[in-house]
Amino acid sequence: MLNLAGVPFAIEKMGGNIYNPDGHFEDMTAMRMHDEFLSEAGTNWKYHDECEISHDTSISDKIKSYSDCRDRLDGPLWLMKDPRATLFLDDWQSALGGNGKFVLLYRHWGLCIQSLLKRHSQYLAHDLPTGRAMAEHIAFWQYPELAARMWLAYNKAMIKFIRANQEKCLVVSQASLLQGSDLIAAINNKFGGQLKPLIASPVHPQYASKSVDAVVLKGLSAQLQSELDITYKQLAQLCDTDNAEDFPKIIENPRDEKTFSLVLARIKSSRGLNNKEDKDASSPPFVHLYKDYQKLPFDELLLKLQELKPLDNKDTSKKALSLALRLIELAPFKIAGHEWLGKIYAALGEYKNAEIHFVKAISIGGAPPYMRMLLADTFFARYEFKTAEYFYLLAFKGNDKNPQFSIKLGDLYFILKEYEKSISNYEVALVLNDNERVKEKLINVVEEYKGTEAALVLSAANLIVNNSTELQTKQLSLKLKLRTNDARNSYRKMVKESISREKVSKFLECLAYADLPSSQLQQLTYWLSQNLLSVFSANEVASYFMEQQGDSPSSPRLSVIVISYNMARELPRTITSLLPPYQENISESDVEVIVVDNGSSRLPLLSDFPKNKNLRIIKNQQSGVSPVSAINLGLSVAKGNLVGVLIDGARMASPGLYKHVLKANRLSPRTVISTLGFHLGPEVQMTSVPSGYNQAIEDDLLKAIDWCNNGYRLFEISALAGSSANGYFQPIAESNALFMDKALWQELGGYDERFITPGGGFVNLDTYRRACELPDIELAVLLNEGTFHQVHGGVATNLKREDATPKIFSDEYKEIRKKPFSVPNKVPLFLGSYIFEAQPFLSYSIEQQKPNRQLVDVHKNRFNRILLNNSYCNQFETAVDVSDDVLTSPIIITGRGGSGTRLLSQLVQSLDLFLGNDINETKDSIEWVAPIYDLITNRVSLKNKTFKQHHIDRLQANAKNILLQRSFSSGLWGFKLPETMLCLPELLKAFPNAKIIHLVRHPISISLRRSHMTSRINNPVGRTVLSDGYQLLHLDEGTIENRGEYFNNAVSWNYQLKNALDFFENNLSSSNFLQLKYEDMVNDAEEVLSSMCDFLALPKQALPELAIDAQRFNQRHEPSKEVDEIWSICGEVANLLGYTKQNVSEL
Repeated sequence: MLNLAGVPFAIEKMGGNIYNPDGHFEDMTAMRMHDEFLSEAGTNWKYHDECEISHDTSISDKIKSYSDCRDRLDGPLWLMKDPRATLFLDDWQSALGGNGKFVLLYRHWGLCIQSLLKRHSQYLAHDLPTGRAMAEHIAFWQYPELAARMWLAYNKAMIKFIRANQEKCLVVSQASLLQGSDLIAAINNKFGGQLKPLIASPVHPQYASKSVDAVVLKGLSAQLQSELDITYKQLAQLCDTDNAEDFPKIIENPRDEKTFSLVLARIKSSRGLNNKEDKDASSPPFVHLYKDYQKLPFDELLLKLQELKPLDNKDTSKKALSLALRLIELAPFKIAGHEWLGKIYAALGEYKNAEIHFVKAISIGGAPPYMRMLLADTFFARYEFKTAEYFYLLAFKGNDKNPQFSIKLGDLYFILKEYEKSISNYEVALVLNDNERVKEKLINVVEEYKGTEAALVLSAANLIVNNSTELQTKQLSLKLKLRTNDARNSYRKMVKESISREKVSKFLECLAYADLPSSQLQQLTYWLSQNLLSVFSANEVASYFMEQQGDSPSSPRLSVIVISYNMARELPRTITSLLPPYQENISESDVEVIVVDNGSSRLPLLSDFPKNKNLRIIKNQQSGVSPVSAINLGLSVAKGNLVGVLIDGARMASPGLYKHVLKANRLSPRTVISTLGFHLGPEVQMTSVPSGYNQAIEDDLLKAIDWCNNGYRLFEISALAGSSANGYFQPIAESNALFMDKALWQELGGYDERFITPGGGFVNLDTYRRACELPDIELAVLLNEGTFHQVHGGVATNLKREDATPKIFSDEYKEIRKKPFSVPNKVPLFLGSYIFEAQPFLSYSIEQQKPNRQLVDVHKNRFNRILLNNSYCNQFETAVDVSDDVLTSPIIITGRGGSGTRLLSQLVQSLDLFLGNDINETKDSIEWVAPIYDLITNRVSLKNKTFKQHHIDRLQANAKNILLQRSFSSGLWGFKLPETMLCLPELLKAFPNAKIIHLVRHPISISLRRSHMTSRINNPVGRTVLSDGYQLLHLDEGTIENRGEYFNNAVSWNYQLKNALDFFENNLSSSNFLQLKYEDMVNDAEEVLSSMCDFLALPKQALPELAIDAQRFNQRHEPSKEVDEIWSICGEVANLLGYTKQNVSEL
């Protein structure tokens, strides 16, 4: 506020950073001076009355030198702000001759403590520092009363000074400023000043807390809290502004228990591993140094002095003084002795003594130019800036190739506000040495001279040349200060990019040395968790903090989660069955298996699975009798977009499981994929085990069938599980290998953690049922694939225990869902291959159908939904055939989704054009979804030479199958699917005589509608389109998820339309290509219908009644930031179509 009112506040301003982008408005020079005072007393800024602070005349003398410098630089009116000054108020008043005016701000102790804990835990959570950097922040948890004792020490010193100097003090509560008190008016009234009033207050109340988290009070004794309250009330009584006493609310903030427990357990685990080795290299021994070294010759003594690093801290400097003096005694006319003694004096703040020895070094003759720089530093430290400038220039003249001299001059001119000279010198230094720290200095000067926006432009230009972490951090702090739209997301991105599991491990290892008591460890964990969750999702935190063995590909197609509990015998077989080469038609890089151990007496080790790659083993820190938390932990760290869960690690899989899961996932954008369950042995194990079936018999059975070489032989020694007892074609109660896209798992919320009975009770049944009830999902049941349960004494199948009865499970389910469990009755799609070894189960399943159910007429019952062979499309047996001329001549109706292709499809169908047997509500030809999506998501194309003859055969077979269902042999046929936009060259290759009807719509109108699947990152097709679209525009793919819907809609439109128009122009003529506008179709549908009739050589038709949403069509879009962004992306392509940015409001 005072600075905005025209009062200069610093010799050397403390700049902003990513944690405080606006800056502290403190003077680095004053701050260093106060730190020096505190250091002399044996303390630092964390002073809490633990020692006496000296107030001898040397302190007021140094303050007087600072004050004189400020008078020279800024005139008689200036301010100094540094919280440390609170401890030296009497010294300041003495230095100022009793003429100082003091504005003293106070804040409730709870808010101050909370601010310190938040700030320092943010550093810890987001930077993950180690060593001394960590020690600076961890102290507040090592000493739980530290922050409170600091508040008392500072504020008691302030109260004492106020009482003695009331006329010289204006006491202000922070609460009053937040509630609008006019500080400038209060200062003018109190001190008779003439500061100019502020037009607007710079205070941002939203950035200040009005409540205190109850956790702040933990660790503070009742006696200490009472002392804090008394002191706060004393401040309030001395306050000169309104709202003097404003006690904040104490609230219990909810915490994410899962993240809290995970982080706490990992910290405790790291403490257990800590072997308490040396934390830091100890300081060099100084015992009897003089005695040991006094007989050394000059050169050896000089070497010893250098090894001691006497400039690192003041204690070392003091002890090294005698050695430097000995050097001069041995060789009074050698430069080195005087240089070292001058450096040591400077390190101790004795600048006059330092000056003497640097002058002596220079006077000896032959001193290098940097000696003049060292001499200049002594004048700089004493605020004699003109003398410092003289010697810096001499140093530069002596060697203009040393960048350090130019940097020193740049620093000096910055303080003197000679900004052009400062910039010039920094630029010279950068030519000599491209240094990131100098670039940051240059940016700081530009910000002070030309403003924050100019500094941001400069930082962006530097990032183009060198994308360093330092420059990224500087640019981010500028963005945060300007509060740009992308600032917060940029901050999160920077923190996320800096973290790694290795960095977390080193942080935790260092944290173990702090050896915090249990209560303080919990408090630290609370604050760490809060700050981690401000940037990372709970799943991301889990992925970095969990204990893990092994690793897997960064982007597998498939993640499979397996829950383990005391399965040393069974788990190796399960893992073998879940990875290549056992799993067919999938590469090692396509799959990861995540074993989450739920509290085994012996944690599985990677060495237990020496032949298996891409395996991660994770320990569930929240293990219990229910596996639910283990499953959700696995879901949280899965890398693949398609994720499967095996709740029981004793289940072996059939060899084609993944192959068919990946096929099934292409059936729709929202597919839930389930498998049937089997038990090894002659019957279900609940029956076979009491009859004598055991692990030894099972081992012999498995050995006899050589399952590793033919896993389908598992069917020969198995029985259907109880949940699948009615066979393939009846509803199943659960799936013991359940697969969905990660987005669907998130939508489902994972497994419900309210299921706490042994084995999770009915949680697997509950999860399957809830998955089947998700909106708009396609349920796919795999045939002749499955999982096979090994006997192991588990809860649900084998072991009788009183706390795991069917009634207990059923009662738990009813308590949670408020109704009894029932099997979901979702009508599925069936997908599989004919497997000889599974023939008995197929036959049994068919026999289980109702007696009157006929599966003979494939046309009526659409038996092609049960795919029992490896071809994509079953061919119908019929006497009618389709000629090649008809087959290769479809009418393809296309247009980017949302363009109005539904209306176009209505018009087309009025022309008696056959678009398929299965048309959905949006008039899409559903029978083309799977083959088209398959081409897109797998990037099968002519361009990258992956579109081969078998893909042509597949598309043609699909077309023939559709036509044969209709007994179609002549006439016009085609299909409508917006996503055909993405594979037009391939469709023309398969159907060389096709005609294309292409519908377009204004990009602004379409982008500001709801999103389409081709612009959704959580859709396989959308992921493909957005990835390519961002690359086309040279945009960062990492920002896709952070962009608005309208932005991704625009990227999708631009990518699809640009590629389509290029293709049309180069490959099609007017005889086989017709382009229409949505706006024309709505304004004059009759004319559009007429043009289609001409294009298709059909007689004119009567216009059908069209279902036009007039409100949507007539929607106008006024100028806005969003409109500008959309047009910047789409404008070039839109102009080719005759659209302008303006005519969107005329639609």
